[in-house]
Amino acid sequence: MNYRAYRDSWSVNSFVKRFQKGQINFDNPIQRGAVWNKKMSSLYIHSLLYDVLVYQKPFLISAKENGWDVLDGKQRGNSLIRYINNEYALSGLEKEPDIILRGQPYKLNGKFFRKLDEDLQMKILDFQIDMAVLENADPSIEGLFFNRSNSGKAMSKIDLARSRNSCMDVIKEIGKHEIFRAMFSSDALKKIPEDEIVVKTWQALNETDPDYSAKHFSELMEEIEISESDKAEILSVYDIVFDAYKKVLIADKFSAQNMMKKTHFLSYVGFVNKFENSARLAEWCLSFFSDMPEEYVSASSKQTTSNTNTHKRLDIIRSSVEEFIEN
Repeated sequence: MNYRAYRDSWSVNSFVKRFQKGQINFDNPIQRGAVWNKKMSSLYIHSLLYDVLVYQKPFLISAKENGWDVLDGKQRGNSLIRYINNEYALSGLEKEPDIILRGQPYKLNGKFFRKLDEDLQMKILDFQIDMAVLENADPSIEGLFFNRSNSGKAMSKIDLARSRNSCMDVIKEIGKHEIFRAMFSSDALKKIPEDEIVVKTWQALNETDPDYSAKHFSELMEEIEISESDKAEILSVYDIVFDAYKKVLIADKFSAQNMMKKTHFLSYVGFVNKFENSARLAEWCLSFFSDMPEEYVSASSKQTTSNTNTHKRLDIIRSSVEEFIEN
């Protein structure tokens, strides 16, 4: 089916109402996590009200059956929606020029949306957002336009790789496993750390000597294909680890926290299937993470993704697991 691309314009009020109806999705597989802090969001609102909007390029959206996926504009869109919902007050604007309202300076710093002068509230709600709309676009077309949309500003290699990967839907689905809520805080999850863990779990299960370096990971993130059997295996491993984690948590909170730290998790996850069941994995985790070998701790403290330290950790854990199983 041929895709179509065209320009449109929505008011902020219209955009927010669509979001409230569940018609706006910020979680298209090629999207990045939430990276703007309150000050960055506040500067965006300030620039809008000051009529010097520095983020003038259109939002890039893809029409779907039940609404639209935001491909580019997540940070701006979230900033507007969260501000209008009174989820944060404007901050970090002490040195920014005051807004002139009815001939008088008006200070924005510290103001929630509900506390703004009504004229300024309406100015935000009436502001027109330029939209670049795609219709009937498959993921490859979405990725193409996403890359073009971001060609004018620096993007990480990981973000570019993510935008080109055709199996991000599968990675996202795996990333919904409850294990990630034990690994990361709700704020940390907004930055999409699950993608990295899922791909590196695949490495741990499929590569003889996993290479977790940034260069190899960027290449892998772009080209990796996760089959249904891969997906089933990863989810099964996560089920076992999460069940073991709950057992360890009851016995020793310190060991439970250690087994869910990213560096440690990626060091032992490739050996999970060697254990008879989650209870045996829990026993090993209690034994290992309550008193980690000094050499392992050293290899986990700095340059954790270097091949030297990665392989050192893997060798130590391999020996520990084999000894545990034999005994």
